[in-house]
Amino acid sequence: LFRSVGKISKAYLDGSHASVVIGSNLTWPNGLTVGIVDKVQYLFWVDAGRKVIEKSQVDGRRREILISLELPHPFGITLSGKTLFWTDWQKKSVQKAQTDGSNRDTVVNNLDHLMDIHFYNRSAMKEVKAKTNTPCAIDNG
Repeated sequence: LFRSVGKISKAYLDGSHASVVIGSNLTWPNGLTVGIVDKVQYLFWVDAGRKVIEKSQVDGRRREILISLELPHPFGITLSGKTLFWTDWQKKSVQKAQTDGSNRDTVVNNLDHLMDIHFYNRSAMKEVKAKTNTPCAIDNG
């Protein structure tokens, strides 16, 4: 069942300490990615109901719409450096833009059954692992 009102929440991995980060002006926030841009942690998401790509700081502050034109059905989103990549079901494409919404371009067209999209940077993961002191940092937990 689709809800007409969406929300973005956060919680500890055990489900405790749940709280709403973004709780208004959302319909279907079906794609979400988290990243650091210019030393600030951001959430980026696509909302297929409102047909927008938005961002905010991870605590929900400084929310802004990045792209609101020609987004018939955005679905998945990922971040690589300062470039966002997202999928669109109706356009059957992967598109990209900078994290401020500029320099939008189509990466590839005519892809059926697009869902989510991910970017993996092996060297960045090694850097995070080296700086992390958790059980998961040792032999993958």
